[in-house]
Amino acid sequence: MRESDEDKFSKLSAKEGARREKNPVIAPQCLALIARDSLQDGPDRFNQRQRGFWPFFPEIAYEANRHDADVLMFSSSSHNESSLDELSRKHLFPRGTKHSTVILGVTRLDGEELVEDIEVWHQAHRSPSRLRQYFAKASHPRAQKESLIENLLRRRFGHTMLLLCGEVNIVKTQRGKGDIVDDLHFRSRLRDLGINLVLNPSHTYMHRYEMAFKRQAISRPGRYLISVWNRGDPKKGTESKVPWIAYRNGKNITAEIKEIPLPEQLRYGIRMGVIRL
Repeated sequence: MRESDEDKFSKLSAKEGARREKNPVIAPQCLALIARDSLQDGPDRFNQRQRGFWPFFPEIAYEANRHDADVLMFSSSSHNESSLDELSRKHLFPRGTKHSTVILGVTRLDGEELVEDIEVWHQAHRSPSRLRQYFAKASHPRAQKESLIENLLRRRFGHTMLLLCGEVNIVKTQRGKGDIVDDLHFRSRLRDLGINLVLNPSHTYMHRYEMAFKRQAISRPGRYLISVWNRGDPKKGTESKVPWIAYRNGKNITAEIKEIPLPEQLRYGIRMGVIRL
């Protein structure tokens, strides 16, 4: 018998519920955004997209620290543990670095299924908090969106909330208009939880024009929403020249993200930006 959406996402919620009871606080003063850009890949071993950022995690951490970043957020599909080595704290917090938090997506086998966990590593903890995406599109079943609403506390890290990739579609737009429909009262829940920063690690660029309205709405009133993704999906056509976007209180502030010139060994295929909050 085929597993229903309700059963599938009930199991997903149970897996998240088995994680740490209270998440560590994420409160960046300087946030580093790290993305893959296949349009800048060089003719070397790193141009294989399935490798994610391996084996350059320590070098990336050192470079982010040089620019005072205290939280590092990677684009999704950051590492494939099913075909590469397992990540550990020494890869993400190498000796001499001072950042508090790393957010990245790790693909691994769960039984016979290949899945991605978004892992939130904190310098003071030996193991990460693990999250999984509930849905990707506005057209996906309402039950999946309700599962996210029911489990928002698992996405809360102090005054910071994580939305994974297409979960920004938790709010909708009216057809042909920019008006926001929030029938699950997501924004009021953010207000009640005191969320002032929404972090949105993503897989690829989202082309639909409605995404701007949704991100603007989630960033109101008075909060940040910051996304980072992998640039250069050949199936999707033209996309933004930078692999990140930021909003504050409904205003696009992407210009405040400063792109960092990277050293030669990181230059092909990796981009980094920092924003002070």
